[in-house]
Amino acid sequence: MVIVQEGGSKQNHNVVVAEAAAINVGKAFDVSNFVQPWNPHFIAKLRTRTNKHLLHVPSKVLERHNLNLPDLMIFRNEQGRQWPGQAFCCNDGRTWISGWKAFCKCDHVGVDDSCICEFLPGRDGEKGDIIQVQIIRIGGSGINV
Repeated sequence: MVIVQEGGSKQNHNVVVAEAAAINVGKAFDVSNFVQPWNPHFIAKLRTRTNKHLLHVPSKVLERHNLNLPDLMIFRNEQGRQWPGQAFCCNDGRTWISGWKAFCKCDHVGVDDSCICEFLPGRDGEKGDIIQVQIIRIGGSGINV
């Protein structure tokens, strides 16, 4: 669940308008309204300090869904535009994907926004190489919900 806070401009920047309009300020909303429940997904935020050019993929998501990420990953926004990314594991076991900063910059992701990252079936039919990103605009960077 994600909590939507009051605030924001009246502009609409790449949000799922039909779903966002149904969200009440201060209320939790169900992530399954934005993703297919059977697809693995997680919530990400824009990092502001270290590794801000990388997307961290929670190990629990990878383990629970038995995902082995390929080296080449694709970030896809709501309009279908795609950005390449490179998946890799650190020595401490954390999994990261490069290319996140470029995606966030092009889609104007703000520090208060939440991104629902959903693993879609890929080119080979296996889940894992395409990440559909739904941006939930919060605060001053999106629509006034």
